[in-house]
Amino acid sequence: MGRATLKKVVRTALFFLAVGLLVWLLDRIGWDEIGDSFERVGWTGAVLLLLLGFVETFLDSAAFNAALFGRVGALRSMAYSGAGAIVNIIIPWEAGEAVKGTLLTRHVSTSEAIQGTVLWNYLFKLSRPAVAVVASLFAVVVGHGVDPLMAWLVVGASVVALAPYFVFKVLLHFGALEMGVRFLKKIRVLRQDTQGIAKAAHELDDRMRSFKKDSPKAYYAILLYQSLARIVAMVSWGVAMRLVGLDYGVGLIALLYAALSVSGYLIMLFPVRIGVTEGTGYLIFALLGLDGGTGLIIAVIMRLKGLLANGIPGVFAALGGPPRKARQNRDNP
Repeated sequence: MGRATLKKVVRTALFFLAVGLLVWLLDRIGWDEIGDSFERVGWTGAVLLLLLGFVETFLDSAAFNAALFGRVGALRSMAYSGAGAIVNIIIPWEAGEAVKGTLLTRHVSTSEAIQGTVLWNYLFKLSRPAVAVVASLFAVVVGHGVDPLMAWLVVGASVVALAPYFVFKVLLHFGALEMGVRFLKKIRVLRQDTQGIAKAAHELDDRMRSFKKDSPKAYYAILLYQSLARIVAMVSWGVAMRLVGLDYGVGLIALLYAALSVSGYLIMLFPVRIGVTEGTGYLIFALLGLDGGTGLIIAVIMRLKGLLANGIPGVFAALGGPPRKARQNRDNP
């Protein structure tokens, strides 16, 4: 059995294991209770959550468009981001970013698409945990109603979650992308001549290092849109909690969101998303002394919201315009 085949077998097995665990947890909660929770949400609540999901997706897409200096458009970026997000749910380790980058080459050069994608993800490593830090500290100040030690652990975890941003920032100073290409060549993942790839990576390193200085307006626009998207996500979780009948205060909602946001870094380590994310909702609620079953139900509701909020715009990705080759031929007859 080849290595690629073995990876597919392991990934498939883990997928069914995660889904099986999700079904088992749902069965333990009770299908009647789950049905009652969905009835409490109702069609009005579902529409409200979906609208919030669209706003969150649009803000993230506006940030991505800012990373591309407005050359694609927020709505078109929303379609491409939606398609990429759906792929990320099915295939792990941010495979959707490659899909999004490929779609972008209909409108911008490959190097511009890569730069925009890398830049968005780079600043996302700052904006997401930064909002979690603010949310968790807000919860500590206004009150949350759970074990204070657990609350401070969430604050600490949110601060630690900033580490990937600063690590990448330091590596970027030393040419992280170029070093990555040379490392892949050394371990023979890249077997062809990497001189051209290394040169492109070196140029991208330079552009990433100077982006804030050269384009401060775009830099802060990306951070602002991403941060607003995370605030909308927190509001969505709070609305979902209220819709299922939980009378949580804003402090507890903020703390739960921070904990769930930080847990996303652990989820990225797993080769599957469906089942693992929902199980994390169960675990976070239980660790904070709340009903884990309710946390799982809310996580399932938010999963459905995310699938629709990204899937509906993603359908329009095919309408994004002609392939770049066709555009080049049109521009250069």
